[in-house]
Amino acid sequence: MPGRGRADPCGDRRPGKDSPLRRAPLACLAVAVATAICPAAASAAVETWPATPGDKVFPASTRPAGAAAGPVIAAARDEYEGAQIAIRSDAALDITPVVSDLTGPGTIPPSAVELLRVGYVGLKRASTGVDALVGDGRYPDPLYPVAGSLKVPAGETTSLYVLVHVPAGAAAGAYTGTVELDAAGTVPLTVA
Repeated sequence: MPGRGRADPCGDRRPGKDSPLRRAPLACLAVAVATAICPAAASAAVETWPATPGDKVFPASTRPAGAAAGPVIAAARDEYEGAQIAIRSDAALDITPVVSDLTGPGTIPPSAVELLRVGYVGLKRASTGVDALVGDGRYPDPLYPVAGSLKVPAGETTSLYVLVHVPAGAAAGAYTGTVELDAAGTVPLTVA
């Protein structure tokens, strides 16, 4: 019987004044307060969805109902074809996109995939070729090469244009891979 002349092999189980069991409620309270004051950035809502090369993705665009998980690009041998990946987050993100090998009957290497950020042109009114202005007049048009990281402003949608060159000697078939977007997740990419 513990405590009757012999040492308790499991230690004293009664919480003393310095016991971790007595400090546990205070530690839980501290964590709860810290979480309420400084919520983790990882808890921000992030959405991604594919768009065709001709879709206009505005800063105010939101994920359409029933949107697929990632783009499917139809391309022939020695052809360049693209698609867009739209990214929207409640919190500002700084992501570094990374393309994996696209594998299928062969491999399309990441070097055959170019990533471009869709930029905006500020318009005051609709002009020739512009269907309508949405939001503050920023109209998606220029493409800028992504070198390193890509900034996604809080509460806005940013579009990433994915341009794939299918090698001339590629075997026919479907090739699948991913575009890793850090905190925005991993987006599947298919070339068929």
